[in-house]
Amino acid sequence: MTGFRPSRDRFPGWHYLRDPTHVCLYSRKTLTWIAHRHQWRLEIPVNNVALFCNV
Repeated sequence: MTGFRPSRDRFPGWHYLRDPTHVCLYSRKTLTWIAHRHQWRLEIPVNNVALFCNV
């Protein structure tokens, strides 16, 4: 669970950029691409939670 990467205009001030525990930052668009690439289903049951399901 993590915050999704915000839009480009909000990205420079995003608080996760200063959090050393986050080494990768993903947008919904990227997660959708990953799911499509691996033929998985992407589910986002609540804000900032993404699940990949093998179809």
